[in-house]
Amino acid sequence: MGKLTAGMVVAGVAVACFMAGGALNERLAEPEVVEVPVVVEVVKWQEPETEVIYLPAEPIIEQVEVPVAVPVELGEFETTEELEGWLAENHIDEAVMLYASGKEFDCDDYARRLIRDARADGYQLWFQVLPPDYRRPDTGERLTGDDEAHALCSAIIGNRLFFIEPQTDDYWFVAEVD
Repeated sequence: MGKLTAGMVVAGVAVACFMAGGALNERLAEPEVVEVPVVVEVVKWQEPETEVIYLPAEPIIEQVEVPVAVPVELGEFETTEELEGWLAENHIDEAVMLYASGKEFDCDDYARRLIRDARADGYQLWFQVLPPDYRRPDTGERLTGDDEAHALCSAIIGNRLFFIEPQTDDYWFVAEVD
C-alpha cells in the first residue's frame, strides 16, 4: 500500500481541481457592481442616398444570336473505302508530337486524338487496348511485346469489327459483330 500509482495521482489531482473550482465559484457568484458615468451621443437618423432609375414605358427586347452546342449523332463508316478515305484526309499518323513537359506522345495519345478527330467529323471510333503478346489475326504479326500493351482504335463497319492503328492508318478485320 506504500506505492502511489498513476491512477491514484490522477484521481487526487482531479479531486483537488474540483474543490478549488467550487471555492472559486463561490467567490465569483456575486459580481461587484460599479457605476461608471457614460456619455451617449444620439445622432439624428439620416436617410441613405438613393438613385431613381426611370424605366421606359415599353420593354426593350433585343434579339441576340447565341451559339449553342448541338449534340451530333455519331455515325459509323458505311464501307472500308469510306474509312480509308477519311484516314487519308486525317493526318494524325504523320504527326510527330511532344508535350511541353517532354513526355512522349505515344500510342494512347494517338488513339485519343484520332477518336477526337473522328467525332468532330461525325464518326464513332472506340479506344482499344491490345494485351501483351497480341498478334494480328490476318497476318500473325506481333504488335505487342511480352509485357507491354498497345492502344489503338476500333470501328464497326456493317457487322464487322476493325482495328485501326492511328500511327500508320493501317486497319484490319478482327471479328464479325453479330
